[in-house]
Amino acid sequence: MKTQKMGLRGKFMLFYISFVLVILAITAGIYYASAWENVYGIASANLLNLAEKNSYIIDQQLKLVGEYANGLTVDRDIRDALDEYEKADDAFERYALDRSFRDILSKYFLYCESVLSVNVITKDITYGYTGEINVIPVNTFKDSHVYRAAMQARGKTVWIPTYHFFNEYQQNYIKLENNIYQHVFTAAKVLREMEDDYAILVINFLENSLSDPFNDENSEYIDHYAILTPEGMVVSHSDKSQLATCIDEDWIQQTALKGSGVMNVQIDGRKMIMAFAESKVTGWFSCIFTTQKALMAGSVIGIIRGIFILMFVLATVCICVLILLSRGFLRPLINLRKGISQSGDGKFDETVDECGIAEMRMLIMRFNRMNQKIQQLIYENYQMVILKEKQELMMYNLHVNPHFILNSLNVVNLELLRKKQYDLSDIIGKMASIMDYTLNTQAIMVPFKVDWTHTKAYLDIMHKRYGSRFFYDCDIHDDLMEHLIPKFLLQPLIENSLSHGSVNQTGDIHISVRAKTTEQGILFEVEDNGKGFTPEKIEQILHGESSKENRHEGGLTNIRFRIQAIYGEKCDIRIESDPYVRTTIKILLPFQSRLQEAPPVE
Repeated sequence: MKTQKMGLRGKFMLFYISFVLVILAITAGIYYASAWENVYGIASANLLNLAEKNSYIIDQQLKLVGEYANGLTVDRDIRDALDEYEKADDAFERYALDRSFRDILSKYFLYCESVLSVNVITKDITYGYTGEINVIPVNTFKDSHVYRAAMQARGKTVWIPTYHFFNEYQQNYIKLENNIYQHVFTAAKVLREMEDDYAILVINFLENSLSDPFNDENSEYIDHYAILTPEGMVVSHSDKSQLATCIDEDWIQQTALKGSGVMNVQIDGRKMIMAFAESKVTGWFSCIFTTQKALMAGSVIGIIRGIFILMFVLATVCICVLILLSRGFLRPLINLRKGISQSGDGKFDETVDECGIAEMRMLIMRFNRMNQKIQQLIYENYQMVILKEKQELMMYNLHVNPHFILNSLNVVNLELLRKKQYDLSDIIGKMASIMDYTLNTQAIMVPFKVDWTHTKAYLDIMHKRYGSRFFYDCDIHDDLMEHLIPKFLLQPLIENSLSHGSVNQTGDIHISVRAKTTEQGILFEVEDNGKGFTPEKIEQILHGESSKENRHEGGLTNIRFRIQAIYGEKCDIRIESDPYVRTTIKILLPFQSRLQEAPPVE
């Protein structure tokens, strides 16, 4: 109901503001989604790059150890030491070889900071360097999965994921809480298989050597990290309680198939984003986990700032468009509405300012023209009513005993005939005919032949009056005799030429009357050799009002009013004047008038 009471401007503003808000909301949503996707892609790429970088750093460390292990396999000194081990006759000689093995192992692994211990383990003796408490007992080594993995590798370097060192070698009696030495991962390689004996190279690493690259990264959006085997074994983890455990999730298999990438996973009911990269050395996966909120934390402010900037720009553009619409469309439309309201109140003389876009200016121009035509029609109708009232008044005045006047003229005519004064009788008879035509013919439109008959009678009367000074000639086409014309069309023009054009003229009076049909209509011309009109007088006659000052030209003004009332703009009246040489009055009437176009009234 409130919107129904609102004006056009209010409704337009309400619609425009609602439309702009919807556009801004949609644009902001599209921008947010696009920016979020772009930033998410960049952040995910950075996260993947970080995982690949950490994997590369770890690979560089382990690759060096693997190359040293391969180099040790073909080293002459180690082969000689193993040969002496096989030739030794007793345990004392074998223990004596420990110094040789230490020197050989030191040559390769002494400066590897990530290595915890390096041992060559045989059936009876463990050679090499051990950690502070990480001693591999030979009596339980053969039962360990390190031994089994090394033997299954058949001379290749095998990487054993993190395990509990003391549990692996059945040293459960050693109880250490939060000891960094209890979780290790191992590289193992069979150096030589002997009859009832073996020589296996075992290189142990502390688990924290894998986590150091992750801890060095000062990334705010990392939730936690992990290094996993394709089977789901946890090699390293930010939560140390997860070490040496197995993760059984579907996404473990997907990481093994993809090798590296970014994917969405669910851990303990939490939706997380995981970037992972496969190690070229061990085949393990370096995984970095984060939440979407943490990943986008640093970018949300930038996205929101971008949205505000975009909305500000769009709002500015919309305001400019609103101003342009208001000037080019809304303001002209409101002005046009006011003009229509004024026209409805009858104020057709009010014009609407032509402004706005070209289409609106054209519409307003057409509206103003329509108002002008309506105003002109009202004026013409008013003039026609006034003319009709004047004619009715004249008729009332003339109808005072009209039969008495006609009878008197007829009596005079008979008396003149009796006295054989035929010329005067002819004049009196024509006067009586003209009076009868004036009084008893009520039609506004009459056939031309009827009106011309009485006009010709008037010319004959004037010829008798002026005698030899008055000459007239007529050129009337026969094809227009049946055309309807306004009553007394030519007689006032001829009377004006005699009473006004020839006043104070001592010479001959010459009048020419012509009538013919043209393509545009019927053309009437009355030409005389009188004193004519000045340009100012012509302008007053064609566009002014009838008054006492121009009573002699009042017949012309009356004719102009009458034909404009009957024919409207379709008619045309012109005056061409060359004083005392030639003055011509031309009237062009269409073949059909408004009275003929209008339907008959019952």
